Parts: sequence; structure tokens; C-alpha cells
Amino acid sequence: SSNGYAFIAIVVHYINNQGEMDEVLIDFAELVGEHSGDNMAETVWKTLERYGLQNRVRLFSLSFI
Repeated sequence: SSNGYAFIAIVVHYINNQGEMDEVLIDFAELVGEHSGDNMAETVWKTLERYGLQNRVRLFSLSFI
């Protein structure tokens, strides 16, 4: 961003109990340090660990806007 800060939003998409696609923002974190794949992966992994989702992810996608 123009202010020099980098952020990552982590959104989970899932099928709810009614069989419908749903989504929720589970984290919006500042990326500290290098804007690299390793740094982003570490941030995502920590969020997945916080919510106990490490073994529930089937697809991971990055989008730069």
C-alpha cells in the first residue's frame, strides 16, 4: 500500500450444515518484513493453527489486489 504497510486477509470458504457455501474472515493481519511467499505462508499457517484448521484445508489460493 502507499502507506508502506502490507496486510493479508484470510477468508475461509466452506459448506455449512444446510449444504450452502458460506465464508468468513478469520484474520486480517499485518505482514511484517519481506512480502514473500514464505512470510505469507507463515502468517496463514499461524492463523490455521489458532483455529485448529491445519488438517481441514483442501485448497489454498492467493490473490493480489
